[in-house]
Amino acid sequence: MSRLAGVAKINPPIRGRAEREALWRHLADGNIAIVSTDHVSWSLERKTRNDMLDNASGAPGLEALVPLLATGLAERGLPMTWAARLLAENPARLFRIDRQKGALAAGRDADIAVLVPDEHRYDPAASGNNVVDWSPYAGRRLAYRAEATYLRGRPVWTRGGSVAEPGTGAWIRPEMPRGSA
Repeated sequence: MSRLAGVAKINPPIRGRAEREALWRHLADGNIAIVSTDHVSWSLERKTRNDMLDNASGAPGLEALVPLLATGLAERGLPMTWAARLLAENPARLFRIDRQKGALAAGRDADIAVLVPDEHRYDPAASGNNVVDWSPYAGRRLAYRAEATYLRGRPVWTRGGSVAEPGTGAWIRPEMPRGSA
């Protein structure tokens, strides 16, 4: 916190090493259902005020989420398949869109993120994928890099940038909970 100051104002708050490792133990024990990010591309002017309470909450993290999780899983000897469960399968179930999303299975969309082993220091300014050029994860060592993403089996992004036509996405109506009108 002392190094990042207002840049680190996110929800939930950044924790110390012991608490972060306790969270990893809970993840390994199956006590965590999803992993997400408090992603917001605030300008540094909104994140570097002297009074912490005057800073906006949230930080750019979407681009780093999958490589950060994959790196953490690998460092702890946890299966890489857990990334798919924590980032796709469980969220799709919780948002009631799992009839179409969240798994590679017959009848479901083939949404895929391809990671490659590529140890590097994360530089949000160099990626070309962010609206802002900063991130609290800048300089973090990552063991993987996103290579491509596919939506319904078709490429939508490669390291060179977006390859999807505008309007490629589609609204998916969540299933109504059982017993509701």
